Amino acid sequence: MNYRFLLAAASILAAAVGSQAQDINLGEGRPQIALPRMAGANLQTLVLRRPEVQKHLDLNLNQRNTLSEILDPAKGGRFAIQVESGPHASDKSPEEQIREQVNTQETNRDLLLRNVLTESQVKRLHELTLQWRGPMAIADDRLTKSMSISKEARAAAAKATAAYEEVKSAVMQRLAKVNEESPGAISVRLDLSELDNPLSPNYKELDAARDRAEAKILAALSSLEKAAWRAAKGEPFTFRSDKRGTRF
Repeated sequence: MNYRFLLAAASILAAAVGSQAQDINLGEGRPQIALPRMAGANLQTLVLRRPEVQKHLDLNLNQRNTLSEILDPAKGGRFAIQVESGPHASDKSPEEQIREQVNTQETNRDLLLRNVLTESQVKRLHELTLQWRGPMAIADDRLTKSMSISKEARAAAAKATAAYEEVKSAVMQRLAKVNEESPGAISVRLDLSELDNPLSPNYKELDAARDRAEAKILAALSSLEKAAWRAAKGEPFTFRSDKRGTRF
């Protein structure tokens, strides 16, 4: 049977921030959806979508128009996925098909950003992305491969981030809403409105898990590595507090 998935809305992207994919169980007899990792172009897209970042980078009208598809929260947060199963389907598992298609779309977004933004804008966007992500970015080589971080420190970062991701995966499963819009057509949407409320149980759980992970990562860095991390983030930037956007 063929399944068509629309990983819909920017909230899906926001929820997938992390070094590991977040699995969503669609129900018996259906493949699990692994939400795309928020690294590289995906995480940069989330940051670039913020109006204060667009202003800071001084995007011109032509750049805004060219990037309109990924800057628009109603459009840019989507991954269109087609999954085949059955006797005449692909030899690849549903999970492999999903991962391959998401990776292709991620790569296309990365190329678009690099072709449209200037070199200085790309550099600054990377710095802002590290600031938005926080110390757990150190666990993702695609974000911090150029930094002078020891294998031991990266291993500690990976371990702390993995523990955080376990907590996050459970929360995202609770927030997932799976709808079968028609036979074989399934939409997955994450309602993240609760994560805008610091008093909500899910917010408190993720906030505590993030704090634990970041503290362990920073404790594993030497003084020189901490200096490299500060330098990689560039000049500190203040993101708008009235436009939250989940940083989980």
